Amino acid sequence: MATDRFSPLPVVRAHLLALTKRDYSSTTVTARGYDWVALIALILIPSLVGAVAWLLSWRLATVDALLEGSALLVGGLIAGFAQIAAWRDRLTAAAQKEGIAGVSKRDSLDESVAHTLMAVYAAVVLTVLLAIDANVLAGSGAKGEVTPLSQLLSSLTLASSAYLTLLVLLVLANLWSAYSDNNDVPARMGGAE
Repeated sequence: MATDRFSPLPVVRAHLLALTKRDYSSTTVTARGYDWVALIALILIPSLVGAVAWLLSWRLATVDALLEGSALLVGGLIAGFAQIAAWRDRLTAAAQKEGIAGVSKRDSLDESVAHTLMAVYAAVVLTVLLAIDANVLAGSGAKGEVTPLSQLLSSLTLASSAYLTLLVLLVLANLWSAYSDNNDVPARMGGAE
């Protein structure tokens, strides 16, 4: 179907699969279930931020700078995806050439790609919400008045921002893991033993 090209479901699926714990101790990699702490944090924290914003009637004072920042973030995340994909490609080529397994290293990069692409979706949603807030609602209501629609947009914007922040933190942790494993960073510098 032609609409499958616009479907975010493969990225969402990869994002959820990246939130599983894996066992690398044997010759085959086995999934040990979801990382429930990360999964619950990704759902609960943005939901709480959005709920608090709604209950306290928070309204973003200005969205222009946030709109520009979120649009730049989309581009930066896409560039980050390209860099991670190139790193993954070099790691795979080196593993094939030298006969190194390196599955856990590649998994960290694969997880980072899934989370990065999910962050791109979140940043696009954030950009759309901010654009609607800046352009559609700019003339509605008195200056500073909190309408139900502006309250909803602010709540969704803050929840999306919280989700995006958590995704960036996930990517950073995965990238550090892949970097320190791949480059044998010593324990005194924060690497694995």
